[in-house]
Amino acid sequence: MNSFIRYYNQNRKKIWGIVIIIASAILVIQVINFFVKRGTEEEIANANNITQEPKIQTNSSTVTTNRSVVTGQSISQEKLQRETTLIDDFLTYCNNGDIENAYNMLTNECKEEMFENIDIFRNIYYNNNFNGQKKNCTVENWTGSTYKVRMVEDLLSTGKSNEGSAIQDYITIVEQDDTYKLNINNFIGRKQINRITENDNIKAEVLYANQYSDYVEYRLKVTNNTENTILLDSREEIKSLYIEDSNGSTSSAYTQELTVPMLTVQVGHTNDISIKFYAGYVYDREIKQIVFSDIILDANAYQEFNNTLNYENRLEFRVDV
Repeated sequence: MNSFIRYYNQNRKKIWGIVIIIASAILVIQVINFFVKRGTEEEIANANNITQEPKIQTNSSTVTTNRSVVTGQSISQEKLQRETTLIDDFLTYCNNGDIENAYNMLTNECKEEMFENIDIFRNIYYNNNFNGQKKNCTVENWTGSTYKVRMVEDLLSTGKSNEGSAIQDYITIVEQDDTYKLNINNFIGRKQINRITENDNIKAEVLYANQYSDYVEYRLKVTNNTENTILLDSREEIKSLYIEDSNGSTSSAYTQELTVPMLTVQVGHTNDISIKFYAGYVYDREIKQIVFSDIILDANAYQEFNNTLNYENRLEFRVDV
């Protein structure tokens, strides 16, 4: 024991120098390992396009992702929090049967197009989707400020052994009158247009477009200043009435909803027409024109030809939107 103490006293500086070197080496290795591990985690996150922002759990709904389902782009946490909180407030009102407050969250356009009064909202939306039952809801950004909402029965409150069928809706956040409102029931929103196109004494004024999740509806007025009754579409071909976008792609009209009287414009008269087109919501799609590719310029003469292709007095009319 005395010999060990004597050896330590004689070599104290050397021993402590070795200890310090070993401790320093261990510390350096730990620091290197820390930064290597953190760098690897960041690389994995970037490689898999994973955002570090947390998901949002609210009263009646869960936000399943903070990325657009369509584009894959991430949504800022501030925007996601604001918009999904509004949606959750609406769903909570519905879950609690607070129909008045839920109805008050809707935009003016949504009320005008679908729910003119609170009783219509109760019968069409609330009764079909909630009807006194609590629903668990998941929310994911579809594109822009439009969210896909999936509603299923709350098994704990109903006591059922399975969730049954899910209900899906598209809800869009719209800024209106210095506040934020909702478009629901697959109604995305309204675009005011108010453009006039004139050709061969026919005038078309496009008022606005109502976009839904799976189609778009244009409201327009067509005035006939010619000398004959006109027919806006011969209906000889299914795709003779369509819209065209900036890339030249086309979408046909719901011709089954258009009757001959709706498409017939008497001399000096103006028809107020709504036309639906098979054009689901695409965030960055720009529609340029409504194309009436086969207007009959004399409907009476056309009848004399038995409404056949033998009639030649026709016009293609492109209406700017």
